[in-house]
Amino acid sequence: MFDVDAQSWPEWKKVVAKALQTYGAFVSDAGSSSVEIRGEANLDRGYDAWGKAGMGTDAGSTSLAGLPWNKMRVLQMTQC
Repeated sequence: MFDVDAQSWPEWKKVVAKALQTYGAFVSDAGSSSVEIRGEANLDRGYDAWGKAGMGTDAGSTSLAGLPWNKMRVLQMTQC
């Protein structure tokens, strides 16, 4: 398994990487050349959980380019 904790990533990126390792993800739209990850919204929470994890609001600070995409695997493909 890929050692997320050994990476020098910001904490929010480790949160995303660990969630992908633990729970996986669904691909909802393969029509673009970029990848978009959606997480739980802060609505009705009363605080900014992603902000507390260190995630910024500008696109440059939320890039997932450093994740090891070549180590991920597809478990099942289903035609829509």
